[in-house]
Amino acid sequence: MLIDAWKLCGWGTNSFHDSTIKTNVFASVAAGFYLSTVELLESCRYKLEWSQQSNHIINFNRLTANNEMPPPNLLKSIPWAYQNDLSGGIIDSEVKLESHELGWSIEGRTSFLLPCDFFNRVIFNSSGFVKQFPQNILERWDLVGFDMVYSNGLIAMLEASKEVFLSNDNFVYLRDERDWSKTIANHMTYFGYAAPMLTKQDQSSTNFEMNLSPSLPLSLGKLVGLWERANGKTAKCRIVLSSQSVKLEISPLLTFVLEDSN
Repeated sequence: MLIDAWKLCGWGTNSFHDSTIKTNVFASVAAGFYLSTVELLESCRYKLEWSQQSNHIINFNRLTANNEMPPPNLLKSIPWAYQNDLSGGIIDSEVKLESHELGWSIEGRTSFLLPCDFFNRVIFNSSGFVKQFPQNILERWDLVGFDMVYSNGLIAMLEASKEVFLSNDNFVYLRDERDWSKTIANHMTYFGYAAPMLTKQDQSSTNFEMNLSPSLPLSLGKLVGLWERANGKTAKCRIVLSSQSVKLEISPLLTFVLEDSN
């Protein structure tokens, strides 16, 4: 069952009895997935040494740690990490998955599934290591109602999610606010992101609201990337957290005033 889950998620091939896996996933992430899977199967802690034989082949050396294996602690301080009212459904999507010998792709791009809990744990665990951002990043993100214990990690994830989208050549064309619904469906809903609602748009800003969900940081970052690609401008974002939702206001980071020289 775990072998099938690895294939379904696009993580690669692994018998879990050998010390080698084949994968398209980033090596450090794949190594963590391998270690957690083996520990789950054998109910035992291991120390892991790993090396890359090639871009797609990773070799492992397991050393028994002889430690108890308690379940991971819940991320209780992150309000969007766990939502009991989430419901699944069938979406009529035009996205086509292309199966390969190793993993799968979407429109020719290597793709795989990653759990939202992975990203939320990265946010929480990395916040203490992100001491100070460059001013040009800090001025883009205004967080209201968020706990300082994870805010630095959240800003890093928002910025990363936005830049991942902008690094691709996806075309985004918005004539008016009516195009946002289709754009959100094509770029977000079909790929498992949260579904934001456009609440207001004028010449100075664009406003959205979305319910809390485990994919919140990735969804917000990609939404800002969509806005930047469509408008050709760097965004300044104000994100306000409430008990059930977040509100996002996007405006241009730079504003220009035209003056008559006469």
